[in-house]
Amino acid sequence: MSPSSRVMDGKEYEADQAEVVDDQSDAAEVNVAFAPFPRVALRAQGIHQYLRLRMR
Repeated sequence: MSPSSRVMDGKEYEADQAEVVDDQSDAAEVNVAFAPFPRVALRAQGIHQYLRLRMR
């Protein structure tokens, strides 16, 4: 297993292209990635940036 790979449900995934995105610039993707309640909770805690990892 390489440093950028992880095993989930018995399958190995490799992630690359790490990118920091904020909830204002990419609202559509944030809406898909997080359910409504977690989005509200993250905003209430002042969390507005997320690390996006693309799966290879």
